[in-house]
Amino acid sequence: MLPFDNTNLPASKAACLSKKEQGLPVYCIKSKSLTISFIYLIISTLSIFNLFAQSMPDSLEALLPKSRGHERLEIINGLFVHHLESASLNKALFYTEMLKKQAYDMKDTLWIIRSHNAKGFVLLTEGLLNESLEELQKGRLMTYDHDKSPGLQDFIRQRKYILNNIGTAYLRLANYDKALETNFESLRIREAEKDTTGIAVALNNIGVAYREMGDVENAFSYFGQSYELMVAGKIEDDIELRLISLAYASNDLGLYAEAKEYVQNAFKRCKNNCDDRIIGLADHAYGYALMKTGELQEAEKYFLNALEIFKRIDDTDQISELTSLAELKVAQNDPRRSLAYLQESQELAEDVDIIKFQLNNFKLYASVYRLLKDFKLASDYQLKYQELYEKIFSGDLIKNVARIQARYQEEENLATIQRQGTELKIKQELI
Repeated sequence: MLPFDNTNLPASKAACLSKKEQGLPVYCIKSKSLTISFIYLIISTLSIFNLFAQSMPDSLEALLPKSRGHERLEIINGLFVHHLESASLNKALFYTEMLKKQAYDMKDTLWIIRSHNAKGFVLLTEGLLNESLEELQKGRLMTYDHDKSPGLQDFIRQRKYILNNIGTAYLRLANYDKALETNFESLRIREAEKDTTGIAVALNNIGVAYREMGDVENAFSYFGQSYELMVAGKIEDDIELRLISLAYASNDLGLYAEAKEYVQNAFKRCKNNCDDRIIGLADHAYGYALMKTGELQEAEKYFLNALEIFKRIDDTDQISELTSLAELKVAQNDPRRSLAYLQESQELAEDVDIIKFQLNNFKLYASVYRLLKDFKLASDYQLKYQELYEKIFSGDLIKNVARIQARYQEEENLATIQRQGTELKIKQELI
């Protein structure tokens, strides 16, 4: 599964904590037994966090009892961030509750919104998706109540951070229409801000949503737009990931030579300083291209290297890597070894509850059991696959996606007309 910028994305802790879009760093944090990488930014960077970053949490804990007002909010937030970075999710959740109470006591709406976002993010990383959405939606709705507030931009900024987290939750729940709608809304905010980096992130996230729902043409288009925007803006951060996204989409389209070229270009850009996660994703994309062109032994080397990386950094992509190895073993006519990989993948998929992983595994289980001539189990898994597929890709999904696309295109057209009208008026005034 590509990172949701999951395809988010750096995985070493140092890299994760150094990357910024606006606000807090990217976090690589635990979700049950695995790490999930997010580039969704929760709240603004705070001076108090920067001030005590070297000596936390003791310095902040010492200040907390006597703190009051906004200073107390910032201290609590600093402790939340520290425990979030340390993957101490129970403690991080504790401080989000403290943050909420302080914000509500002070009737500070902006901090109330931030606290809902912070708690929603922690719940999201714990895999409690519905509970996470409840918190995030509360914060999101409150941002709309202040569209005429003097501090409007602060509320809009929080809204776009919340939208990123909501998009992640919907993607993991395989609610692709809602994930798409959320990310289009995020894109509109970033376009209004003329935030080139943010626009590139939103375009990538839209591409991920399209790819997950199987619309690889649109996925490739949005990945390409994201990459081209970064090149035009001379933005280097995470550009390797855009190339790897294009490699994944190229593989989906059967463009295996192009996929290899994108991976090679990604390695050229980061040279010997590639982040572990980038190497893992690149190895997977390259290995997949090799597998599909019949170079099975070489493909296995790349898959095994990617799996070793994902296990070492405790990342959810080990699930899809195990599935890829199972698929390769089917191609090598080794169904028993395929089944072993598949069972390991499925156990992890059930743990993190990412629905798309399970869908892919059910389909492969049916193929493996057919090779083993266990037609009863093959039929059972084929039925499981069909039921889950129909649940995800319902007629409503198709209608909703079409509606979302049409609405976004209409808004784009209106914006273009308005822009052209403004330009014409300026020209007429100059004549």
